[in-house]
Amino acid sequence: MFSASQNIPLTRRLVGYYLMFVLAGLLTCLAAAIWLAMRGELLDLSAMVLILPVVFIGGGAIALHRTVRVNASIEEQLHRVNAGGDDLATALTTLPDSAPLTLGWNRVVQQVQNRISEDALNSKLGNFVEAFNQQLWEAIVSSLPEGVVASNRCGNVIRANRSAVALLGANAETELVGRDFIALLERRLPMASPQLWDDLRQGSGTLIRELQLGADAAAGVWRLTRTPLLGEPSSAGSNVWILRDITQQRLAEDARQRFVATATHELRTPLANIKAYAETLALNRDVPVQEQMNFYNVISSEATRLARFVDDLLNVNQMETGAINIVPSEVDIERLLSEITEHVTPQVKEKQLRLETKLPKKYPKLRADKDKLSAALVNLIGNAIKYTPEGGWVRLTVEADDARMQFIVEDNGIGIAAEELPNLCQKFFRSGDERVRQINGSGLGLAFTQEVAKLHGGALSVSSELNKGSQFALNLPLA
Repeated sequence: MFSASQNIPLTRRLVGYYLMFVLAGLLTCLAAAIWLAMRGELLDLSAMVLILPVVFIGGGAIALHRTVRVNASIEEQLHRVNAGGDDLATALTTLPDSAPLTLGWNRVVQQVQNRISEDALNSKLGNFVEAFNQQLWEAIVSSLPEGVVASNRCGNVIRANRSAVALLGANAETELVGRDFIALLERRLPMASPQLWDDLRQGSGTLIRELQLGADAAAGVWRLTRTPLLGEPSSAGSNVWILRDITQQRLAEDARQRFVATATHELRTPLANIKAYAETLALNRDVPVQEQMNFYNVISSEATRLARFVDDLLNVNQMETGAINIVPSEVDIERLLSEITEHVTPQVKEKQLRLETKLPKKYPKLRADKDKLSAALVNLIGNAIKYTPEGGWVRLTVEADDARMQFIVEDNGIGIAAEELPNLCQKFFRSGDERVRQINGSGLGLAFTQEVAKLHGGALSVSSELNKGSQFALNLPLA
């Protein structure tokens, strides 16, 4: 009876059940009283007449309690939700009953809990993805070779990546955070002009400056870029600074400029000599035969000089494009050294030098590109001759064992400063020594020699002491 009426609203059910039992009780009592009065037994059975209403009212109370039990539980849960003390997942629970109202309530609670679980899962996934993206972004920024620094409107460092930490001479990001970024730069660039610091502090837009750390580019060159930090209103006045070490780029540019100047000289001087002697021979038919021979020798020598310079240019072009290669074959070392010695002998005699050789009695078999190996050794010996003053000596030593062959070229020339040794085999590099500047050279020979050594699986090493001489060792594997 009760379950069939669950679809009736609660108020109507409460009134209906309660009135039904009360009315039934009153009618029963009235009928019993009339019947007993007609039989004259009313006074004898008065106790029963009084008990019957109590029974009906009690039954009504039981029916009322049974009706409102589920509703009261639902109402209590809704009050907890309204109070906001607990979240929905805790405040709402299913009820242990099979009535339609209970089943409907349980279904609602289950759907709410499922939705809460989905929202919690989505929230966790969202937080995880956001944290992952943040970590990924920080890892990317931290891995950049350029230094990246974020500063607030007061100019203090907020964040700095690893490259910036290294460039600014710190051990960790924590040493930079909170410090004035411009002051950190001033400490690293003591020779910069005060105007630079004023420009960096007072401006607010995009700015690019090149900063030289010392007296020359070799001490270090940075490119500094300032960009306003875009984003939330709270970031107004903040900046992103990018520091890029462009020292090698600047040195390469300077070297190229020196090379252009050297190349101009290398081309102009022999061309001028060739033209002058050729015009003399063409316009003056009375030149003595011996003098004509001297003129022809000069023209031939200058043409050879031009050809050598053109070969250097072709070699460096092949190195830059990766087109240089070797064609190995078995090399007759004794014959190769004889040809090289014959080739450099005129230069040795011209500078009145002493050429010494220390050669083994037997030579192992060496597979190499004869032409490129010959050119590399001529470069080494030619440099030793060029940078050794008159009256000095140049020595060629050949050593070999079961695994390698080593060609060592030594001299007692002007030597090389220790700080210049790391750059010695770079293309276009020439020493800053004034004595070197006075001698013609392209700065390509050692770069080519090192490339030949690498292509053969070997290496070129150098040791030198200023004003005492140099030693170059070309090591090649035998197998």
